[in-house]
Amino acid sequence: MELLANLGALMVAVGLVALLKGDLVSLRIRNRKVALIVLIIGLLLAFFAVNNMNQDNEILNSNYSYNYYLDIDLLQNKVI
Repeated sequence: MELLANLGALMVAVGLVALLKGDLVSLRIRNRKVALIVLIIGLLLAFFAVNNMNQDNEILNSNYSYNYYLDIDLLQNKVI
């Protein structure tokens, strides 16, 4: 997912430079519509990749919290 987020950020940078500079000769982006499409696809790709990473972190954090409180409960009841 981090690779997709980085790819999206790179596409956003390329799209912004193409829009602001007018053309990128090395990438042959001379049409503003193409630059805008690259920019939008990059934004969407980066957004969804980062959003997915955040959801994975929330799941991991909730599992850790549950296990932590379960351990505290077991220690208080002297099960362990």
